[in-house]
Amino acid sequence: MRSPLLRGVLRGSSPLWLWAGQFAFCYGWVAAACHAGLSGAWVRGPLLAASALALVALSWQLVRACRTRREGLLAVVSAVSALLAAIGIAWSLVPVFLLTTTCRFG
Repeated sequence: MRSPLLRGVLRGSSPLWLWAGQFAFCYGWVAAACHAGLSGAWVRGPLLAASALALVALSWQLVRACRTRREGLLAVVSAVSALLAAIGIAWSLVPVFLLTTTCRFG
């Protein structure tokens, strides 16, 4: 990737893409687990692991953005998008703790 503009756009939006991936995995996993009849730890375990992994990656991106001093606006955009993505990941964990032990439809 040789374009500095494209590299900056990807770096600034990568936390939001990470949040989108975690969000899609969580909803896909719950749908697949409910369809398969899984319950309890089999549903919550992968959701918590994926969210923890995403939060670790976001914290690394946030630290990297805070250490960058010469890039100015790009560092601010990266830091703000990392914080917004962390809030989104934490908010998407709320239903994990509200799940019943079995999936019921209707």
